[in-house]
Amino acid sequence: MNQILRRFRKGVCTVTAFACVLANLLPVTPALAQEEEAAMGRYLETQVQLPEEFFIRDIVRTSEGCLRMIGTDEEGYAMYDSCDGGVTWEKAAGLSEVSGDDYFLSMILNPVGGGAGILLEGSDDGGAESEADLNCSFVSFDAEGNTQKTPMDDGIGMILRFSGQGQLLGLSYNSGVSVLDGETGAISSTITSATVDMIGACGNEVLLLGESELLRYDMTTGEPIMRDDALDEALYAQGGSYMVATTFGTAIAMTEDEEGRLCYSTRNGIFSHMMGGSVVEQVVDGKLSSLSDPNVLFLGMAVLNQNFYVAVANGSETQLLRYEYDADVPSTPQKELNVYSLRESGAVRQAAVLFQKKYPDVYVNYKIGMTGDDGVTVSDALRTLNTDILAGNGPDVLILDEMSVDTYVRQGLLADLSDIVSEIQGSDGILENVARVYESDGILPAVPAKFGMLVAAGDPEMIGSVEGFDSLAGLAAQAGVLATYDVVSMGEILYRNCAGSWKNEDQTINQEKLSEFIKGVNTIARVYRENASEKTLEKIDGYQNGIYATWVMMDHYSSTMADDISLGILDLLSETKVKLGSLNSTMAYAGLCSINQKTGACKASLLSVQQSDVFLPYCVMGILNTAKEQESAKDFVKYMLSFEGQMQNKNNGFSVNVKSLEEEIYTNTYGIDDNGGYTVSSSQIDEEGMMMDIELTYIWPSVEELDALYEMAKQVSVAADLERVQHDVIIEELERCLNGEIGEDEAINTIMQKMNLYLAE
Repeated sequence: MNQILRRFRKGVCTVTAFACVLANLLPVTPALAQEEEAAMGRYLETQVQLPEEFFIRDIVRTSEGCLRMIGTDEEGYAMYDSCDGGVTWEKAAGLSEVSGDDYFLSMILNPVGGGAGILLEGSDDGGAESEADLNCSFVSFDAEGNTQKTPMDDGIGMILRFSGQGQLLGLSYNSGVSVLDGETGAISSTITSATVDMIGACGNEVLLLGESELLRYDMTTGEPIMRDDALDEALYAQGGSYMVATTFGTAIAMTEDEEGRLCYSTRNGIFSHMMGGSVVEQVVDGKLSSLSDPNVLFLGMAVLNQNFYVAVANGSETQLLRYEYDADVPSTPQKELNVYSLRESGAVRQAAVLFQKKYPDVYVNYKIGMTGDDGVTVSDALRTLNTDILAGNGPDVLILDEMSVDTYVRQGLLADLSDIVSEIQGSDGILENVARVYESDGILPAVPAKFGMLVAAGDPEMIGSVEGFDSLAGLAAQAGVLATYDVVSMGEILYRNCAGSWKNEDQTINQEKLSEFIKGVNTIARVYRENASEKTLEKIDGYQNGIYATWVMMDHYSSTMADDISLGILDLLSETKVKLGSLNSTMAYAGLCSINQKTGACKASLLSVQQSDVFLPYCVMGILNTAKEQESAKDFVKYMLSFEGQMQNKNNGFSVNVKSLEEEIYTNTYGIDDNGGYTVSSSQIDEEGMMMDIELTYIWPSVEELDALYEMAKQVSVAADLERVQHDVIIEELERCLNGEIGEDEAINTIMQKMNLYLAE
């Protein structure tokens, strides 16, 4: 479980010696244009076409009035210029004596020419590198790409920033904030030893973003400057956090415009401020742009001719976004589409952002029933939602994840989506065994946008014998077959496979099936303990006491991916022969195939216990019959099912769009090949108490292996019942049973009483 992600495409790496807390900023809902004649004019977003195979690291406006960016192309690190606002790019220079495989913790451009970076170097022995093995060098380069390298002791946690006038600033976790020599990185003067999260500059000011306030210093004298009330409030009024991320970016980007104003980007949008002034102007509303996408991190920013250019990292890709004023577009959207889900969905949030770009006259108001910060339970959230629906104030689009689709169907609240699915079927194709799983009597009330598959993976002979609770208990009795985490989480994992088989026609629970589940899981846990070594028993206690990450911790992180089989994939190289869990991406499948290449004994097959051919439905969409924006709601669902919409979120479930699914399965977009390119490693303690290092280099699956994955996707046909209220009741009593607090019969009777009471409400 303690995997370290080491390398990812073009030398871009997600591992650093420090952690990241992103800005959790919730933008203010934009006021919709209600007047007959709406105010006109707003900045619209377009994506700038970058040179082929270019991964951007930073962008600036040069003193000549052009744009310059730095990053990697097919030949290595290089700088590109554009003097026409990003329409065309010309390679200005490559960096001498720097390889495209070199890993820079930081790489920034100087507006007056050249730039600097922190190069991280370590051993090349293929083993897991510790922080002690890593060395840092300060690398400076001029406008022609000539480089100079200087060893440095304190580079791991250093953030570099240039001022508009070319002064270099450094933020170090060990030595505070300093003005640095631009060629060697040596400290010229110390500004402050205070611990802060992010550093910026405007004019002659050093701007330091701390945990709860902005600090200002004079760059020349090092003296503090009085508080900027307007800017401080704008940055922190909504609980902003600006802790450093990795080389994938930060939570904020700052620059100066041509008139010396501070401009910055966060998930809230783009803002402009004259230092010391009384107003911070929101130039671009984040909710109406890609900036609010939860996957976006900021790499750099530039302002040229009143247009804003923001370089961002989005997953494994980098983008350059341009914001240009259009006087003919309404300043605020004239339609509001309300989308609701119980818990935050990154896929829905991202789709909302991209949908608004496609339909600039629509504002998507994404509402979440449970934020996790307000103490609202699932029952509370559902009660409020249903009250709003009955009062005619319900959402337009309902994301039904963790809700009972059948309940809303029986109440006649959901519109028929057959026409939308048929349209996608006629264009890109649709995986009907998944997309039409909720269809009844020719009516399709809900459709999943994504899905995962419940699988058993590992030794081919052993996974072939998994058929019911008895077979799993047989595996649990054999030392070194099942992973401890899987056994501790067995109730959760098998619940997802089994729960759909428990419902009677009147929606009550079949007590016989429930009893089989409770007793089956309890037997697996008991047999595993009876045959476990002392070390394994200690590990079980560690999970139960919260020393190790448990399902509950993972579930809080990601409601649908807590059992993702890729999370503990290295177990198949150490302590286990069989793993159970959800398969949610071709990347995860590539990991299983890579283990098979290494050991010759790893396959995956659909898990069958109380049900067969089960899949996990993600982003299950429904449109309420009472929706005020029926057409926009249909457009949103259609976008979520389109090739474009599906490809934006390829790692969080497989697509139901066939064109997208085939792209995900058969096109290697992960940067791994026969020579690897992606490695995970872990340190584990074996049964003798010895530390062992485990490493797996991913290799892209063969065509035959990919065909087998596609066949599994076409085989699944039963949607797992993930309704949350029932889940919580059953798992709570099951845990009490597993911990010895109550017996099996008492657990079953308590569940039946609670569920009957709930269904009667």
